[in-house]
Amino acid sequence: MGKTITTHLLSEDANGIKRVWVENKICECVYFTRTKAQLDLAQEDISQPALYMLLGDSKKAYIGETENFGVRIKDHQHKKDFWNEVLVFIANNDSLTKTEVQYLEYLSLEQAKQAKNFDLI
Repeated sequence: MGKTITTHLLSEDANGIKRVWVENKICECVYFTRTKAQLDLAQEDISQPALYMLLGDSKKAYIGETENFGVRIKDHQHKKDFWNEVLVFIANNDSLTKTEVQYLEYLSLEQAKQAKNFDLI
């Protein structure tokens, strides 16, 4: 049986922030690029525990977790210059705890190391 995948554009710009989720699942992915407008919106909109991945053009990636993504992304904006895209995984009902996202980070790092598709920073 098929699943419905929904993509919601948060602005009229098709290259803007996107929220993607599968019907009847609590996890959703938010995608955006490193532009001032998108960073500002993400800081306000995603202030909850999250697993996230910063992606760069040269196959560099950073996988992290945080209790408040809105605050954390500000720090990465100033301290990490390699990235230009972000994938953020959150619970659509704000139910993930710090411990749960730490475990998801661990699993993600292990899978990324095995896949060898990115140079992890």
